[in-house]
Amino acid sequence: MRYRSRSVAVAVAVAVAVSVAVAVVSDVHGVRHVRTHVATARLLFDSIPPTDSSRLLWLNGRRAAPSTRGALVIDDAGAIIEYDRALNAHMRSASLSGREPISVAEGDNGSLWLTDASGHLLHVDPSGQVQDRGTAPFSFPEVASSARGGALWLSRSRYRFSYVLPSETAPLLARRARHDGEGGGDTLTSLGRAERPAHVPLTELANAGQLAVGHDRVFYAPFIRDDVVAFSLAGDTLWESSRALPHSTVTPRFEVEHGHVAVDYHPVNLGIVMGPDDRVYVLSTTDSTMSSSRLDVFDAMDGSLLRSAFLQSPTPTIAVTAEGGVHVFGADKLRPVRDVKPREPVPPLAYATLTGGRLSIADNHGKVLLLNLWASWCAPCREEMPALDSLQRAMPSTDFHFVALNDDRDQGLAARFIQQRGFTFDVALGGGDAKATLHAPGLPVTLLIDREGREVQRWIGFSGHEQIEAIRAAVQAERERGNGSTVTPMTGGHHHGIRQR
Repeated sequence: MRYRSRSVAVAVAVAVAVSVAVAVVSDVHGVRHVRTHVATARLLFDSIPPTDSSRLLWLNGRRAAPSTRGALVIDDAGAIIEYDRALNAHMRSASLSGREPISVAEGDNGSLWLTDASGHLLHVDPSGQVQDRGTAPFSFPEVASSARGGALWLSRSRYRFSYVLPSETAPLLARRARHDGEGGGDTLTSLGRAERPAHVPLTELANAGQLAVGHDRVFYAPFIRDDVVAFSLAGDTLWESSRALPHSTVTPRFEVEHGHVAVDYHPVNLGIVMGPDDRVYVLSTTDSTMSSSRLDVFDAMDGSLLRSAFLQSPTPTIAVTAEGGVHVFGADKLRPVRDVKPREPVPPLAYATLTGGRLSIADNHGKVLLLNLWASWCAPCREEMPALDSLQRAMPSTDFHFVALNDDRDQGLAARFIQQRGFTFDVALGGGDAKATLHAPGLPVTLLIDREGREVQRWIGFSGHEQIEAIRAAVQAERERGNGSTVTPMTGGHHHGIRQR
């Protein structure tokens, strides 16, 4: 997917306090519609972390989901962190086996709900064991719940989307609730109806957005449109609010540009969270450049825009106190995570090789292993391979092994590519199943595996020389590290060439 934003000249006025809100309120079929050009007051915030009890709402632009103790967030390295009300960080255990978490929400009795980069819905019990609940109603869902768990709400992810031809009755949202009656089990309820754009395969993008769950209602912020919508728990629309943002995308469209297909849209709402003061907080873009952001505070009952502020960073860290005091500061001012993340064992992979032998993870016990998952049809894989070949040639083979795990179903394709390029490293044949086994959302994927067969780090996609140097440094650090049993999470451990952040 190639992103192209429309050129929109946007004059962003300096935020000043005003005595009267510039708002138009109307009633359409019993639904309150609020259109506000300027908030009733400027949002004044502190630039240091709060000392009073508070809840983290965003960490480096990543939405923090409300939890009983405070807030849950997935950090840059894919770890699940819970911040308490004093903003102390604690790592939540989850045996993800290489899955890349996309969103998190609190479940019942200390459990968690996650969605991963492959579109699966995962339930994590209090001990950290993961149960795959399969796919959701959407190709790539996000999850949301209240700070008390209960019903789980699902929307379409703003990070990923697929081209689909949905049915005429495709829902906008879904709710998953535990059924305590006869037979038990979970029930999934579809709510609302998805908007169908003129270019119908873009339905997933047109309806992508995040949710925030309140006491008696749920709030939806579309990703590419200037709207915030409140629904009752039964799915009835209560109010809609907008801010007259000129870079809002009415409907996404395919366009052909220089012989390539592009999708014409622009991100608007970057996230929505229910604050500890029972107000709705929305983080949005300010214009088409995505060089800054704005924070808006809405009244949860009637959709009035109460306060607004323009922020210099598009990826801020924000915490709010119970009284509504807003703090915007650098994430480096938070206390570091003190927990130590255990390394998870890589599945016991064993594959035939191009030379007729057999290779397994167990064969590499005592060595540092770099495993690259690739396919002959994957352009980034083909671009990355020579650099990985140079890297492995520079490493001593006494305690290091590089293996290229091919995911073509036709092994002849892999053989021809390797022969044409003159590579001599070991090539294992995954036969098209390795991608699913390693929970890889796409190709290429490179895994660093320690001497005990545990995953240290993974890189998704290929971003050039900088990534190769990061891999080289990580391999060298692991060779020098020896046989320790735990590791502190690495910031930036995942490199996402296919995610928009």
